[in-house]
Amino acid sequence: VLTIKMGRYERCVDCFNTELNVRTKIGSEIHHIIFTKRCLGDVHCRLRNYELSLRYLTEALNQQRLIEKKCKSEASLFNSIGILYFNQGDIDTSLNHFENAYDVLKGIDSDSDLSAATILRNKGNAYYDKESFDEAILS
Repeated sequence: VLTIKMGRYERCVDCFNTELNVRTKIGSEIHHIIFTKRCLGDVHCRLRNYELSLRYLTEALNQQRLIEKKCKSEASLFNSIGILYFNQGDIDTSLNHFENAYDVLKGIDSDSDLSAATILRNKGNAYYDKESFDEAILS
């Protein structure tokens, strides 16, 4: 995590790849593998390696949904995928993912915390980029 804060993203990729390989080989609990894939997805997004980012985030989301649907981790993964699409300029797809993320939080009565605020901010920014200012305000 410290290397992320320092902006050493290439080093992060190496560390998280090693972690994923080790966790997979030793049979770590799936939620640890999901977390590592999410970290790899986030770092690749910062490096603008969008294809790899989407692969890791999608794998993590699919695995998360197999073990537990409608949880904060699922919402967070939808939000991360939304950010990826937003960074690529695919605003409509990003909005779909932000909406999915928020729906998950609402479904678990967790729509009044920082996670919900972050998702709503991202959704508002996407609408703003589309120049849908009324929607941006309502988000």
